[in-house]
Amino acid sequence: RDYIRLVEQGEERLIHGVESGVFPIKFATQVASTDDGQLQNVLMDAFDEGIVTTTNFAQARRIITKRSKDSKKSPANKQYTVNQLVQDIAETTKAKASYVREAKTKENRFMTLLNGINALWKDPMLVELLRQEQLAERPDLAGDFNYESVTLGELE
Repeated sequence: RDYIRLVEQGEERLIHGVESGVFPIKFATQVASTDDGQLQNVLMDAFDEGIVTTTNFAQARRIITKRSKDSKKSPANKQYTVNQLVQDIAETTKAKASYVREAKTKENRFMTLLNGINALWKDPMLVELLRQEQLAERPDLAGDFNYESVTLGELE
């Protein structure tokens, strides 16, 4: 019956904790019926009673913390403050800067590769070897990469 109540309340994290053996179902139902502000006390009481042991205390705490962050009990109409907006903008800006830095790094690596390929295509012995192996046609790249397009006819 306790399990069914957890399912009905949408307590997937607590159900997972019970199924993986982190804590018993009695503890999960107690957590489900407790206010978020009292969860730390419930966890400490469970530890004192031996329901949650030292080996699984951190895991139980992690499950409960994630549950309280995603909780349906938390007020959905909570005011969005200016500080939260500033923090969200800062995080987004930091993520964007990271993406830009990563893109520039990949572009630099790609351009280095293209420059190396251009240098190889200027080697007459390699060009002759490619011609003998019928690999003389240089592939076309889609995009504007500003690289030297050298054909075999130009090298002769």
